[in-house]
Amino acid sequence: MAYLLWHERAFTRHDWMNVSAGPAHEHETQTVDRQGAKAARVVIHMPSGLLSIQGGATQLMDADFSQGAAWAAPNVDYHVENGVGTLTVDQQSASQFIGHSDNTWRLRLSNEVPLELEIDVGAGQSDLNLSKIDLTRLQLNVGAGRANVDLSGERSKDLQAQIHGGVGEAVVRLPKNIGVVATAHGGLGSIDVHGLKEEDGQYVNAAYGKSPNTLHLTVEGGIGHIRLEQE
Repeated sequence: MAYLLWHERAFTRHDWMNVSAGPAHEHETQTVDRQGAKAARVVIHMPSGLLSIQGGATQLMDADFSQGAAWAAPNVDYHVENGVGTLTVDQQSASQFIGHSDNTWRLRLSNEVPLELEIDVGAGQSDLNLSKIDLTRLQLNVGAGRANVDLSGERSKDLQAQIHGGVGEAVVRLPKNIGVVATAHGGLGSIDVHGLKEEDGQYVNAAYGKSPNTLHLTVEGGIGHIRLEQE
């Protein structure tokens, strides 16, 4: 009876949320409506786990969260001011023993709304397919683990992208038809570059200085290995 009463109260508070929970595992889906926003800033803070982001959301964000008992449910906050939305997704640990294998976020973001995207991942793996998202700025902070970042595809405006690493590996896929200028420094390990050439301490592609839009990429920090590859 207590469970039924709790279950009814939970759905009264969150009628936009679909939740199914078990004794050691919880799963929920959420959709965030853009509420008329003409642009948005999205801030993702994930302490540890598997983070997947891609485009194709029906609204501003379609999210699928799955976490074990060590994790509290992610907190989603969104508001719009002067036509600009601010969406924040973060999470607290429910236990002092933190693992990442039982914490998974699968997020879809809108392809139609210009976005500034800030991602902070403490540890784990990040698979970020941002090729179809209308990005104007990207800031990615990776504490430990592996990050796969796809920035290929067409761009209707310049993109400023920064990747800051702790310990781990980053693979960044870059466009061919959009100008790219990349710099990498600050305690990095090995760097593999494919499809770009080094010029005055930077890496550029053949479209740099010729295309109307440019992707400016800065990679810094203690990333053990980084691979820059052109599509």
